[in-house]
Amino acid sequence: MRPVYLELADLLLKQARTPGALAEERLRQARETMEGLKKAELQDFFQDECVTVLQGETQELNRIPTGMALISPILFPDHLTLLLTLPHELMKQIHVPIDPTLPSPRE
Repeated sequence: MRPVYLELADLLLKQARTPGALAEERLRQARETMEGLKKAELQDFFQDECVTVLQGETQELNRIPTGMALISPILFPDHLTLLLTLPHELMKQIHVPIDPTLPSPRE
């Protein structure tokens, strides 16, 4: 299940790198895709559809109070993408490459 969500988010993030009116929408869709993955994982873990109902009652991610920021990390095998949402500004995408030859902290 996770690889499908990650592939869709990666595709949306790549589309958002091209300047244009759809860039902001693609970033929002990528963030919503990853939020959908979190909901699916919670529902699968608890084996309870009520989790989805409770998730629907959370605050909308597009309304950021003044003086606050929302950072949404998306970890891929070869890079990390951070989606930065600030009040009254367009969402930003920050791409951080990961060197796969470095040992992981768990090793």
